[in-house]
Amino acid sequence: MEGTAAAPSYTNNWRPYTSGLTLAGYNQFIAPVGGTASALYNSGSGGQSGLLPSRYKWRYYTFNITDNAGPNNQTMSVLETTYLPVKITSLTQPAMEVAKVIPLMYLLGGR
Repeated sequence: MEGTAAAPSYTNNWRPYTSGLTLAGYNQFIAPVGGTASALYNSGSGGQSGLLPSRYKWRYYTFNITDNAGPNNQTMSVLETTYLPVKITSLTQPAMEVAKVIPLMYLLGGR
């Protein structure tokens, strides 16, 4: 979504080009590829709604989408967990560089 909370604009959006496509799964890296349920760039309110795999009671789903520069496709993941989400209101120190890299490596299947 672009715009503001008071005046949202859905003209540009990131969703599949084709309807009826189901997300490959949860807790995995999802590349922006045509013909899949992924974060593909659409202008002029284009694109179609995607579908989610089975969802379960008492599980929580978090959508993570990159914010790369320019109007282009984005990588994404949908995390499924049994942990109750919490609001992070402040940080006491900046994250260490290694802490920023390791989660992404595991998300991409690295070690």
